[in-house]
Amino acid sequence: MPPGVPPLVERDTERAALLTALADPPSVATVHGEPGIGKTRLIQEAVTDDMLASRQVLVGHTRRSREASPLGPILEALATADLPAARRLSPLSGALRAVLPEHAESLPPAPLPLSDQALARHRLLRAAVQLLSDLGPSVLVLEDLQWADDDTVELLDLLGTRPLPQLSLAISYRTHQVPAGSPLCRVLAGSLRSLIRARIELPPLSVPGTGLLATHVLGDPGGTVPPETADLLHSRSGGIPFVLREDIRLLHKRGILRLTEAHWRLTEGPGVGPTNDAPTPQRLESTVLDTVSADILTRACDLTPAGRLVLDAAAVLSDPADPKLLAEVAGLRPDQAAEATAENERAGLLGELPGAAPGPGFRYGLARHAVYQAIPLARRRRLHTRAARALTATGDPALADEIALHHRRAGNPRTWARAAEAAADIAVERGDLATAYQHLRDLLHHASARSSRYGRIAVKLGWAALGNTDRTTECVAVLTTALGQPGHSRSQRAEIRLVRALIRLDAMGSETEPEAVVTDLCRAIADLPTRPDLRAIGLAALAQPARLPAIKLHQRVTHLIEGRLALDRTLDPLAHAAVLATTVSILLATGVSGCWSALDTLPVPGLRIQVDQQIVRGLRSAAEAALSLGHHTRAVALAERALNLATRRGLSAHQPTLRIIQTRARWLMGDPRADSEARTLTLEGPVSLRLHSGLLAGQLLVGRGRIDAGRGLLRTAADDGCRTGELAIAASAAAELNRTVLTPADRWVADDPTRRVLEYIARAPNWLWAAPLLPFAELDLVRKVLPDYRDGIAGRDAPLADAALAYAEARVAEADGDTSRARAGYVSAHRRYAGLPDPRMAAHAASAEARCLVTEGLPVDPEPLLAAWRTFHDLGSSWDADRLKQQIRRAGLPTPHRRGRPGYGSRLSPREHEIAALAAAGHTNHDIAVRLYLSERTVKYHLANATRKLGVTGRRQLADALSHPDRGSRVLPEDRRDHTCRCFRCGRRLNLTLADG
Repeated sequence: MPPGVPPLVERDTERAALLTALADPPSVATVHGEPGIGKTRLIQEAVTDDMLASRQVLVGHTRRSREASPLGPILEALATADLPAARRLSPLSGALRAVLPEHAESLPPAPLPLSDQALARHRLLRAAVQLLSDLGPSVLVLEDLQWADDDTVELLDLLGTRPLPQLSLAISYRTHQVPAGSPLCRVLAGSLRSLIRARIELPPLSVPGTGLLATHVLGDPGGTVPPETADLLHSRSGGIPFVLREDIRLLHKRGILRLTEAHWRLTEGPGVGPTNDAPTPQRLESTVLDTVSADILTRACDLTPAGRLVLDAAAVLSDPADPKLLAEVAGLRPDQAAEATAENERAGLLGELPGAAPGPGFRYGLARHAVYQAIPLARRRRLHTRAARALTATGDPALADEIALHHRRAGNPRTWARAAEAAADIAVERGDLATAYQHLRDLLHHASARSSRYGRIAVKLGWAALGNTDRTTECVAVLTTALGQPGHSRSQRAEIRLVRALIRLDAMGSETEPEAVVTDLCRAIADLPTRPDLRAIGLAALAQPARLPAIKLHQRVTHLIEGRLALDRTLDPLAHAAVLATTVSILLATGVSGCWSALDTLPVPGLRIQVDQQIVRGLRSAAEAALSLGHHTRAVALAERALNLATRRGLSAHQPTLRIIQTRARWLMGDPRADSEARTLTLEGPVSLRLHSGLLAGQLLVGRGRIDAGRGLLRTAADDGCRTGELAIAASAAAELNRTVLTPADRWVADDPTRRVLEYIARAPNWLWAAPLLPFAELDLVRKVLPDYRDGIAGRDAPLADAALAYAEARVAEADGDTSRARAGYVSAHRRYAGLPDPRMAAHAASAEARCLVTEGLPVDPEPLLAAWRTFHDLGSSWDADRLKQQIRRAGLPTPHRRGRPGYGSRLSPREHEIAALAAAGHTNHDIAVRLYLSERTVKYHLANATRKLGVTGRRQLADALSHPDRGSRVLPEDRRDHTCRCFRCGRRLNLTLADG
C-alpha cells in the first residue's frame, strides 16, 4: 500500500471473494456499486496480491464521452501488455497494428484490408481475443463499463462464447447506470454467466467503519474519532469511501474538523476547546467538495425538466418526503412527480433509504447540499415557501420545527418569527427543551431588545433553560435586559424577576449572591397576587432547605405553608409539583416522624417535562437527605429512581449530580466499586455536583495519606457549602478536616470552618446536619453545642445523628475520666454505625473502645481492632490503617505485617515515594513521622534510601527528581499475600490478608 493511502476498511470479505475468482481462470468477477464506493481500489488490492504474482495484469478504463471509442478499454489494456516474440503470435494479431501503434514493431504484419466494414470490424474483434489468448496467464481489468461501447460489449460476448483458459476478467460498473435491459446486462446474464465466479456489490461503510477510515485519513495518532463525529461524517458521505476521504480533508482544511482534547470534532469557533459550538447547518451545507458537486450536477444535467424539478424539491425538503408532498413542492401532478422520481432513482440520485422515513431522499448529505447550493436563490426561496405552506396544511405539530426552518430560509422574518415561537411552544410540550431553547435563542438574536415581544420570548427562554446551568450566564443577561425595558405590566415584570431568580438559584455559582436571589424572589412573590401558580413556585423556591442560608427553618416552613395555600387557587401541575417537591425536601431534611411517606405525594411522571424536573429535584433532595440522616441504602435507591427518570426524559443536567450522590452513598457503605467510580469525579458543573465531588475527592485523598491535597478540597467544600446553604456537606467536609489534625497549626485550620458550619447550623437551625462533626471536632466546641444537638435530634428518624450523639457523649466522658461510661458509649456508637452501614465510622468507634480498655488497664481483644484494620485497609484508607496499627502496637497486640518486603531494586517503594514527596514539599522528619504515624528513625531510613535511588544529595533536589518520568514516578504497587502471624504473648495464630506493613 503506497504511503499516505488509507487501508481498506470493511472490505475483507469482498477482497477474498474477488481474489479467489481471479485465481481460477477462465473466470469473470464483477464489482459494482455507487461512484466512489471503492470498486477500483478493491480490484487494485486484489490484482497486486501474491496469489496473482505470476499473471500479467492489463487494465483498461471506459471514458464517458459523446462518441464512444470502439474497443476503447480493450485497446488501452492491450497497449500496456508485455507481448511475446512476434513469431509466437498468431498472424491474426497483425490486424491490430493500426490501432496499437505502441506494439507495431512487435505484432505480425497487417493482413490485407477488407472492403466490407462489418467483416473488418469482426476481424478486429477476433484479433483482440486472439492476442489476449497469446499473452498467456493474465488478468484483464475493465473499469467503468457502464459507458462501454458496442464493440467492447461484443468482445465480452466472444470471450463468453469461447473462454480463454488462462484469462481472468474483472469488470467494474456503476449499479444505477446499468439497467436491466442494457447490452452489458444482457451479456453478463447471457454468454458470460457460466464464467462468473463472483458478483460483488460494494455496500457503504457502516458508522464504525466511517470512524475507522476517518482516523486513518486524519493520520494523527493522538486523536480519535468519537461516535457522534463518525455519525455526522457518515450522514454527509453516505459511507462512500471516496466522498468521505475528500470531505474529511475539506472540513479539516476549512477548520471545521478540529482536534479537541484528543477527539476529532466538528466545531464552529476559531479556538480549540470543548466549548466551541457545533457548526451551523448553513455552513455545513456550503462545505461541499468540487469533485462531488461536479459529479452530482453532471448526473442532474441528464435529467428531464420534470426530473430536475423533483430533485430540487427533494433538496429543499431535505429529509425523505412523502410523494404527495414532493409533488406539491415541485409543482407537478402526482403522476408526473412519480415518473420524475423514478428517473432520479435510475440515475442514482434519489432512493428509499434504509432506516429512514418512507419516500424518496438523497442517498447522502453532500449530494443534497450540492443540488441545494446549485438552485438559484430566488427559486430556492419560492420552494421553501411552498414547503412551509404544504407542511402547515397537514396540521401535524411534529412538523413545527421544519415549518419554522422553511419560513426562515424563505426570507420572510415575520412568518418565521411566528412559526419559530409556535415551534418552541410545541417542543416544550413534547419535552424537548433543547430545541425550544434554540428556537427562542434565535428569535432573541434577531429581535430588537425594545420590541414588544422581547420580554415574552425572554421569559420563555428562561423557563426552557431551567435545570441547565450551562445556559445560566446567557439567560440571566437576557432576562436582565428584558427587565430594563419599559412597558411591562406588574405581573410580567414579576415573572421575569422570578425566572431570573430561579435560574440563579439552580446554578448558585461563585458569582451568585444568595441575598440578590432572595430579594428577587420576595419582590416577585409580592407582585404576583393574581398569579397563584407563579406565586406558589416562588414560595417553594424560598422554602428549599439546602439553599439560601440566610432563611431560617421556621421561615421556610412559613413560606411552604403559604405556597400550599396558593395551590388551592391554581390547577397548574408545575406549581403543584414544585410545592410538593419542596415539601418532601423539608420533611426529609428535618427527619420528622413519618417523613418518608411524603414521597408518595409526588406527582406521577410523564405529564410535562417541567413537572418531571421538579420530581427529579424532589427525589434528589430526598437522596441527599437520606445521606445526612444515615439511611444510606435508601439514598442509593432514591438516587437510582431519580436517575432513571432523568435519563428517560433527557434531563442530562441532573444526571452527574445523581451519580455522585450514589457513589458517595456506596462509598460510605464500604462498597469497593465506589472507589473506582470516584476516580472519574469531576469538580466542574453545578454547585451541588462540585460540592459532592469535592467532599468525596477530599475524603479519598486523606484516606490515601495525601493530606495537603485533601485538605484543600475539603476547605473549599466547607466554604462553598456554608455560602450556598449545603450545610450537610459543609459539616462532612469540616469533620474530615478535624480528623486530619496532627499539630496545633492543623487545629487552627480545622477549627475555623468548624465554627462557621456550627454557627450556620445553629442559625438554621437543623442539628441533624452536625452529625458528621461531633466525633472529630475540637472537644470544647462539641461540649458547647451538645445540649442543643441532643434536643434538636430528639424524636427524629436520623440513625446517623443518634450514632454521632453516642460517639460525642463517649468522647466527653473519656475526657472527664469516666472511661467505663465512655467505653459503653463507643460500643453503642460502633453498633449504630455498623447498622447504617458505615464501616469506617464503626472502625473508628472500635478503635476508641480499645483505647478506653487500655486506659483502664483491661485486656484488649485483638479481633475487633484487627477487623477495624482490615476495614481501613480493604477500603483504601491506608492512612487510617497506619494510624490504627500504631495503636495496636501500643496496646501490645500483634501488629499486621508482611513477611519480608518485595524487592524494588533501584525503584522507589510506595512508602519511600510518599516520604520523599513530603520531604520535597518542605516537611521535616518530625512532621512526616507525626503525619504517617511512624518513628523518626523509620522516616530517616526511608528518606536515605530514596535519595540514594534517585541519585540526589539533598532535599532541594528531590522535587525535580520525583518529577522525572524514569525516576520518581516509577513506583511499583504493593503486593498482597497471606501471612500467618503468631502473637509473641499468647501464641495465637492470626490468619491475615495483608498489604502495607
